[in-house]
Amino acid sequence: MYRALAAKLRFPMPSPSEVGTRLRENGWWLAFLAALVLIGVGLTVKLPPIMRAAALSTAERGVFADYLCAALLAVALGALLLVAPIEENDKGRLLFLWAVKAAVTLFFLPVYEAHYATLDARAYFAVGAIGIHGLPPLSFGDGTSVTPWLIHWATHLLPAYFHLLEMLWSFVGLAAIYAFYRGWRWLAPGLDSRFLLWISLFPSILFWSSTLGKDPPVLLGIGLYFYAVAKWSTTREMRLLALAVVGVLIASAIRPWLAIILAAPMVAFPLTGRELRGWQKLALLVAVGVGIYFAGDVFIAKFQISSAEDLVQTSNAISHSWASGGSAVQFAKFNGPVGLIKFLPLGIFTALFRPLPWDAGNVFGMLAAAVNVVLLGMLVRAITRTPLRALRSPQLLWIVLLIAVWAAMYAFPSSQNLGTAVRFQLQILPVLWPLLLVLGSQRSTLLARIA
Repeated sequence: MYRALAAKLRFPMPSPSEVGTRLRENGWWLAFLAALVLIGVGLTVKLPPIMRAAALSTAERGVFADYLCAALLAVALGALLLVAPIEENDKGRLLFLWAVKAAVTLFFLPVYEAHYATLDARAYFAVGAIGIHGLPPLSFGDGTSVTPWLIHWATHLLPAYFHLLEMLWSFVGLAAIYAFYRGWRWLAPGLDSRFLLWISLFPSILFWSSTLGKDPPVLLGIGLYFYAVAKWSTTREMRLLALAVVGVLIASAIRPWLAIILAAPMVAFPLTGRELRGWQKLALLVAVGVGIYFAGDVFIAKFQISSAEDLVQTSNAISHSWASGGSAVQFAKFNGPVGLIKFLPLGIFTALFRPLPWDAGNVFGMLAAAVNVVLLGMLVRAITRTPLRALRSPQLLWIVLLIAVWAAMYAFPSSQNLGTAVRFQLQILPVLWPLLLVLGSQRSTLLARIA
């Protein structure tokens, strides 16, 4: 029965015998992964207390049990990758990446978590898994309530251990990155599975897609949207637009303004899509307009905006609410709509490319600054190698608009706290970083196809 359902969904699901064969043929990968994580668990319990401090939320439940369950889940999810309906050529690199992400989750994240006394991840876990203060009312578009509920539902399947659930969220992050990669393969068919490593091992993407919180589910929603639109732009399969809507709903369930960010760039296709007929362009414009209208209605209701003055006041409130902590940056308040417009260029640059070396205040800031220097260098390279006429391509224009709209929306919160800006950048980095790689290449398959 499951194979008949898979055929309807067009997923090449393997038969039980094929599953056994794949496990036997690729068993050495699982053995490698199991050895890595189990050795890591043994080392973890011998490390100084700073490593175990990350398990504060589950300390009374047993640190060793927490890490052991997380390691066993890593092995089980690695086995799932072996039998999943994905391209065989991708599986080896996906398993390698999963081993890296599992190591980050078990060993690197605890150091980060122990460095900060208060983290959203611990608060979400305490509310969602342990039930401290009770679960908040579930509200679409409110990530602070949706995330604890997701954690709560996960504990119906898994024990309520902090790093165990963090491992599950890390796997969601890997699935999101793979969705972006598959989208890029449709946009630039000349890419091979090595490109998956370039995307996944980018430091900010690797780290923030492994945390327990809002980021991996949001990234999964954006990744599904990106894959669906990228494939639809070349195949015109209408069912892919339904998948894109699902992705938008997943992302906007946690951050409602993402619906606007993801819907608005779709105007690139009716504006420049030469392959679309007149009625198709009109239908797509209407659909995008309706999507923006409803997304904007949710956004306006959430922030209670009824006039231009309210918009300015809300922008001031959102921006300065992030101006706290060691990464805070103080900007003057915006004086009217003109002040907002004048601030946008600096805010957009900050959202995409800061912190820079002179902004770094600790080792984590230094690492983020080094990454942003690389991004800026790749931006210069891409600009010098990309002709302006390339924007006549609906695919390239869609991607550029996606980055621009995202940066314009995040210009205000990101500009007030550079630490938070680094975390927000995860949403757009799997689009921005590959775009710079592709456009900066001397053999840009994307440009070759649209020239």
